[in-house]
Amino acid sequence: MRAFEFLIEYRKFRPGEKPHWYEKAVQLKTNNPRMTATEIGRQLGVSHYSVLVWLAGAPSKNGYIYNDNPPFTQKDFPRAGRQKYFDGAKPWWYEEAIALRKQGMTYPAMANKLSTPEKKVSKERMRDWLVKGRKSGRGTIINPDAPFEPRPKAKPINTDLIKKLIVDKYTDEQIIELIADEKGDKIANQVRAMLPKLRQALQPGTEVRNKVTGDDITGFVQ
Repeated sequence: MRAFEFLIEYRKFRPGEKPHWYEKAVQLKTNNPRMTATEIGRQLGVSHYSVLVWLAGAPSKNGYIYNDNPPFTQKDFPRAGRQKYFDGAKPWWYEEAIALRKQGMTYPAMANKLSTPEKKVSKERMRDWLVKGRKSGRGTIINPDAPFEPRPKAKPINTDLIKKLIVDKYTDEQIIELIADEKGDKIANQVRAMLPKLRQALQPGTEVRNKVTGDDITGFVQ
């Protein structure tokens, strides 16, 4: 326990008396509403616990209230671990993140844009709040008001169909064109990468050649 924490535990302050750093801590939080107790404590050389006791009225470890008229509440400060939100409250970045996502920005880019020196925002945390159905470790829904649907899970590619097309003497380009028409270009590109391996499995002992250079790449295809 730090020396100052010891004083908080056992010293009785006179009515109206505050620690010497109190006014500066209040000013820091007033000027920077997003600033955490940890950051305030770091700048003033005290523990985040001391900041919460005096600025948010948190009880001391023995249950004593040192400041029964604090300038802030515990809702204004992140607690140990992830910050807790009450009465439908949302993270400070929530509305801006929704707007950025609607513009097509990716979660990593959003996290980078909205993070501050005092508080980093992770892309995983953003997904938790913006995507419907995301759950906490306790199994509860993190944000019932989440605005975005989860991305549908990709269906596995039906290799049996591709193998049948190979057996029926379809060329690679014909197969890719059929898949693109039915499943889209993204799946078609995945099939393009799979074709040499599938052809080799169906025709062992045959050569597989690079279509651009004409080189034999049979030994490189597993």
